[in-house]
Amino acid sequence: MATFRSSPNDAYSLAWAALNPNFTQINQAAVTNVATTQMLGLSNVSSTLILTPTYTGMVLFKIGGELTIAATDSVQLKPSYGTGTAPTNGQATAGTQVGTGVNITLPTGPGTLPFWTECIITGLVLGTPVWFDLEAIFAAGTLVVSNIVAIAMEM
Repeated sequence: MATFRSSPNDAYSLAWAALNPNFTQINQAAVTNVATTQMLGLSNVSSTLILTPTYTGMVLFKIGGELTIAATDSVQLKPSYGTGTAPTNGQATAGTQVGTGVNITLPTGPGTLPFWTECIITGLVLGTPVWFDLEAIFAAGTLVVSNIVAIAMEM
C-alpha cells in the first residue's frame, strides 16, 4: 500500500494511490539554480521520480514546494518529462514541457513563496521509463527550490 510521508495528502491522491500501485514520489530538500533557463534535475537527485507506465500511458504529475530567489524577479516553473537519461541540476532545457506551470513575480527583493502545479500527460509508451522534472525560467540571481514534494502516478 502506498504511503505519503508529507504533503500533499489530499483525498484524491491517497485514494488513487491505494487503488493504483504504479506511482512514484519524492521528498527533496533543496535544488539550487543560478542560470536563467535550466532543469532542476529532480530525477537525478532522486531516481524514484522515474515511472514506467504499464497500464494506460496516462500519468498525473503533481509537484510543489517553496521557491526562494535572491532578487526582484519573475519565476516560471514548468513541469517536464522525457525518456532516456534524466537531466541534471543546471542542465539546459530537456524533454517536453507541459502546461503553464507556475508563474510568480517577487515584486520587492528576496523572498520565499510556496508553489504547486499539476498536469496530466497522455500518450506515454507502455514499458518505457519516463523521468519527471521542472524547468526553471528566471531573469537573474539564484533560485532555490526547496521542500519539494512530487508525485507521478499512472491513471
